[in-house]
Amino acid sequence: IIISNELGMGLHADTESGRKFTDLQGWTNQYIAKKADKAIFMVSGLPLFLKDLN
Repeated sequence: IIISNELGMGLHADTESGRKFTDLQGWTNQYIAKKADKAIFMVSGLPLFLKDLN
């Protein structure tokens, strides 16, 4: 189980390093979801099933 924050849906960072961090976090989340059997996006305690290979 991997739990990660979704940073790209909020305000954009003011600094270049903040924007790079947000991009890296997004790319990492995409890579992990691509390799995973299941990907669930939680919004306000409700699961949105993005991927379920079972």
